[in-house]
Amino acid sequence: MRRTYFIIGASLLIVSAVFPACGSSDSPDSTPVGTGGSSDASVDGTAGKGGASGGGAGSAGKHSGGSAGGVTKGGSAGTAQGGGGSAGTAGSGMGGAAGDGGSATGGSAGDGGSATGGSAGDGGSATGGSAGDGGSATGGSAGDGGSATGGSGGAGGSATGGAAGTGGSAGSSPSPQIIADHTIVARYDVIPQTYIDAVKKMWINIPGESHSAAYRQGLVALGQSDARFPAVATENGAPEAYTDQHLRVSRSVRNQYNNWSYGTGEAGWYTWNAHPLSSQPAAKDLIKNHITYCENNNLHIAAIGFGWCWDTTWHNVPGGTVDPVHGVRWAGASEGGPDGDLRWGLDDDDIPLTGNRVTMNTYLSATQAYIDFAAQQGFGTKVVFTTGPVDGYTGESGYQRHLKHEHIRTYVKGDSTRILFDYADILCWDDNATAPNTTTWSGHTYPIITTTNAGSGNVGHIGDAGALRLGKAMWWMLARIAGWDGN
Repeated sequence: MRRTYFIIGASLLIVSAVFPACGSSDSPDSTPVGTGGSSDASVDGTAGKGGASGGGAGSAGKHSGGSAGGVTKGGSAGTAQGGGGSAGTAGSGMGGAAGDGGSATGGSAGDGGSATGGSAGDGGSATGGSAGDGGSATGGSAGDGGSATGGSGGAGGSATGGAAGTGGSAGSSPSPQIIADHTIVARYDVIPQTYIDAVKKMWINIPGESHSAAYRQGLVALGQSDARFPAVATENGAPEAYTDQHLRVSRSVRNQYNNWSYGTGEAGWYTWNAHPLSSQPAAKDLIKNHITYCENNNLHIAAIGFGWCWDTTWHNVPGGTVDPVHGVRWAGASEGGPDGDLRWGLDDDDIPLTGNRVTMNTYLSATQAYIDFAAQQGFGTKVVFTTGPVDGYTGESGYQRHLKHEHIRTYVKGDSTRILFDYADILCWDDNATAPNTTTWSGHTYPIITTTNAGSGNVGHIGDAGALRLGKAMWWMLARIAGWDGN
């Protein structure tokens, strides 16, 4: 196991926590890898019930209801994960109980409100909903081969992605929210040249450990197979300077030694956020300082996101008390957390089960803090949420990992300005597939990586086909960030 430690006064900063199977390497030289090239294959205390974006859960919390403004398992109007209340006047029914014409995954908005939940149209997913008077309905997104009719506008309202109601106007599809999942992989091929040219000016930064190699090499592989999408990956040293000739990608992070680190684990991205505010480690400033340095030194980061390793599953196997809601024990690693390297769950209700203040909400609120920071500074850098690996673990461990990924997806969908690169979902589907690859545990069916995408594990623990799918989805996401509407 390899760690990189930085000492700042009396504080100890773990910039990278690299597991034996998730190693990284540093080098003083920069080695760009592009078409025809090669490379090595190589958060304010724990988030409360309301997540980072507002509001704490009511006293009933996870197990029965309460109010919610962020990621919670229940609650009335707000971005609630699992239902628990319907929207009132001028409120929104995100995740609330279904009203007339709605489904159990959403709800209908009251007067002046909007329904981000609800039932989808033919072939769509349940993200539609019908708007009340004066409200708007954000439609459903289609699955592979399906079409989403979305919600219908109420009197005077409009339907984004659905049919217009009385006095309303029809919207467009796909959803304005940027979610790069399996449904968009093939659409890299229809990106207009204007936006291809815009992406070629970008630097996409994915700090992470060995799994993050698949992001980089997937982009390089796409450029090698289709010259319209050139990309250069820098594997060590300083990031490549600005160019308009190709997309640049690396996992480099500027550290306090005025150098570049290659290998940023959970300690550098989010576990610091579980510490009390009065005693947070120096790692709390690592990513913010990195973004600031790059912005001030002509190294603008177009987008940055965490490249998960097996943090959700390894190296603490499922254990502790069984979660009474999900019927599962939690697993994972939490290097840099206030309670040590322990298994961890979804939210504060899971802390007594694991003995660990690190939860998935810790990651969500840390990432949200980076988003807010970049916006406040006017940097223009987009911080994206990501899901993690779906290789290597099945059974109870794989199922609790799936629940963690679902928790991320629910949070992201609670605010249409949030961006998600759904690494996990992309790898659970093959090209042209009509269903994901799944397995079961204790009566639960959940998605796992396909045999094709897993390959030999030679590229960041997955295969060439899986990495290529990641590269295609990344171009789509970056083109959307550049302003393309996806049509």
